[in-house]
Amino acid sequence: MMQKLINGLDCKEGSIKVAPAKGMSSMRKREKETQEESVEYLDVEIVLTGQSEMRLETGIYRKEAAADMYIQASLAHLWAMKMGVVKGEVIRYLTRCSTQERFEKVWARLRTALLGRGCTGGQLQKARGGVG
Repeated sequence: MMQKLINGLDCKEGSIKVAPAKGMSSMRKREKETQEESVEYLDVEIVLTGQSEMRLETGIYRKEAAADMYIQASLAHLWAMKMGVVKGEVIRYLTRCSTQERFEKVWARLRTALLGRGCTGGQLQKARGGVG
């Protein structure tokens, strides 16, 4: 259903097609109780949600095996450069996540990774700014 919906958005008829990748299905059913379908494209996950009213939501797609290897807080780089990486990720999350819930999910993963690399919660909250 999602494949049909997304392919129907193509106003040039045939210039864009979404189909399962060879050897694996890029379309997958998410948790059966929610009846969600999703497709991943580059770093964006597009999810078809709802039962009585269908909606498209977007979020950040990360492979389960993604290493989350960010710069160590103890390295001799300028602090502004390190926090620029965090701010850049926050901007990326804001522009790709269509709901606060999806933003918070990817922020929690980034925050956990950076806390493990030596950053403090206060530093990360400052880099996040007034978002959320």
